[in-house]
Formats: sequence, C-alpha cells, structure tokens
Amino acid sequence: MRSRNCSKPARRSTAALRKLFPALAAFSLLSWGASAQAQMQPVTAAQLGEAVGACVLATQGDTDIGEALAASGWETATVSSDEGPVDMGGLTIRGRSDNSAVIMTNEADDETGGGCVVTARLASTDMYHPSAEAISRNLGAPVSREDNTYYWMVEGRAAQLAPTGSRDEPSLRFFIMQSKDSE
Repeated sequence: MRSRNCSKPARRSTAALRKLFPALAAFSLLSWGASAQAQMQPVTAAQLGEAVGACVLATQGDTDIGEALAASGWETATVSSDEGPVDMGGLTIRGRSDNSAVIMTNEADDETGGGCVVTARLASTDMYHPSAEAISRNLGAPVSREDNTYYWMVEGRAAQLAPTGSRDEPSLRFFIMQSKDSE
C-alpha cells in the first residue's frame, strides 16, 4: 500500500499525532512477558473488529471509558504476582470471555485525555495488513503510514496500529486517544 500525500490535512493532524506518543509510551510501560503473550489465543477478524470498535466508541467525547467498555461487556481484570495485587499505575486491563483481544485503558486527567489500547495475537504475520485494511474500512484511510505502522485521525482523535510480538508469535496494538473537549 502506498502512502498518500495529505498536504494540508496531514499538517493539521500532525499536532494531534504528536500528542499520541506520550500516551502510547505510558501504555508501553506495561510489558507483556513471553509467557503471557504465548497464552493469548490468536484473534479472529470479528473479535478484532469488536475490540477496536469498542475502543473507538468508548473514547468519543467525554464518555467515561471504563463505563462505556463495561456496557459493551468488557470486564476489568486483576493483575497479581506472588506478592499480591500489582499496582497498575492508572492502567486498567479488560477482557471478555468470548474475545481473545485484550483492552488496556487509562482515564483522562487534567493534563491528558484518556486512551484505549487493543492488543491481540495474530495467527500469522500475513494477518497484519488485512487487519489494517479492515480497520481502514471502518475508520477511513490512514493519514499516514510509516513502515508497518498506520495512523488515523478519527473525529479529531489520533489513532495508531502497530505490529508487536515476534515472527513466531505475531501480534498487534491499536491505540486511540480520547478527545478532550476544549473549554
């Protein structure tokens, strides 16, 4: 797929895309160990579409992300170690028994908007680009593509799809920021 020249629209979206990276970096602090990644089952196209759709809807306006996800069946998971519960530092992990994707969220604060991340294991690396194409059918054409990372602007919200995992256990990460209403 060839990157397209978006000229003025791309320049306007650059500031919003720059806001994406600090939030994404915060989500990246949560690292999935090899054993956790191996336990994830590959996601189906329908499951991925459902998880991405839930994040897109949950990040509209000043909606409470957690309430919106709970209303669509995404339950909060707990994380613990041998020493007891793990402090996730504001991140919440959500899942559904009928979906192999995992959703991670953080709520908005005074400085930044909230965000929603879908992580999903893929059956093979060949499934990544068709996944990006399916997301594009719902969100519209990406405003940018760098290597295998896609960027969208969705009603003023920056979104990103990036490959993660390994060749043996490929996965992807979809991230969308919550829009922050201006005063």
